[in-house]
Amino acid sequence: MNAQAQLPRVVYLVDDDERVLNALSCMLRVSGLHVEKYASGDAFASRVDAELSRQRSSTCWPQHESCVVLDINMPGLSGTELFERLQALGLTKKMKVIFMTGYGDVAMAVSLVKSGAFDFLEKPVDPDRLVELIGYALDASAAALMQAKEEDADQERWGQLTAREKDVMKLAVKGFSNKEICETLNISMATTKTHRMSARSKLGIRGVVDLHQRPSGPWDKSSEV
Repeated sequence: MNAQAQLPRVVYLVDDDERVLNALSCMLRVSGLHVEKYASGDAFASRVDAELSRQRSSTCWPQHESCVVLDINMPGLSGTELFERLQALGLTKKMKVIFMTGYGDVAMAVSLVKSGAFDFLEKPVDPDRLVELIGYALDASAAALMQAKEEDADQERWGQLTAREKDVMKLAVKGFSNKEICETLNISMATTKTHRMSARSKLGIRGVVDLHQRPSGPWDKSSEV
């Protein structure tokens, strides 16, 4: 088993109500989840800042499947403010956020989901529904982590290509034929084919069709050659 597989699935529970915090924490742990609890948005923000300072990059954390179960109304840093901070740091792509909301905040919660939160539950929270929703959020987090890992690998492989190999592959991905690539880059057919073969080998692909099957990559982030 590799190190990634050994990392726990973590639920970050953030609520200023101590009774709710303790009750939900106990219930989630009984359900087999690893829980970290925080009594305020500021406390969790400090945890995040410390981790990012240690890692020196928001792309390096979290490396584990995770979600934040977050109350909306809290003194100090509110749930919405904390969510906006996590979004600005790019963390909500891998760390999914579930809001807990009172009746009067439902419209706000719906708006937050539309802006990128994973989902929300009304208080008092139904325990079974919370565990179910957390499971979905952690699965989504796992998928996002896997995609990020694949994108990092693609970026690393792309960095191994020469400047001319990148030029050729950018045009190939756009659908240019070898003849059109020759004319655009003012190189011979033999040189074009050599660059394509070398680029395929470095990228670990059989052909351009493999790149089209991926959501995105460094080969299509810059269209100019």
